[in-house]
Amino acid sequence: MSDAAKRNDDHFSHWAGLFVEAYERQTRQTYCGLTPAAVLLLQAVDKGGVPAFVSPAMVTVAQENGVAVAGDWTPNQVIEALRSKVSAVCEK
Repeated sequence: MSDAAKRNDDHFSHWAGLFVEAYERQTRQTYCGLTPAAVLLLQAVDKGGVPAFVSPAMVTVAQENGVAVAGDWTPNQVIEALRSKVSAVCEK
């Protein structure tokens, strides 16, 4: 293997390692004090998946976690209300 190829492999390995570490750290995180459905919703949002609208299922998840959703709320308002109910961010 040439020196240039080894440097490229080392460079790639470095960045791949950082990516894997960040992914593992994110997937270990969970939210204490919320139902499993609320945890899944917040984890999806954390990955960049904010819902486009407040669905009946989202309202149900919010209600199951003590959040009274007003009819004019946006998805972001529901998410923030759910986040306010988190008792702690804890490790699995």
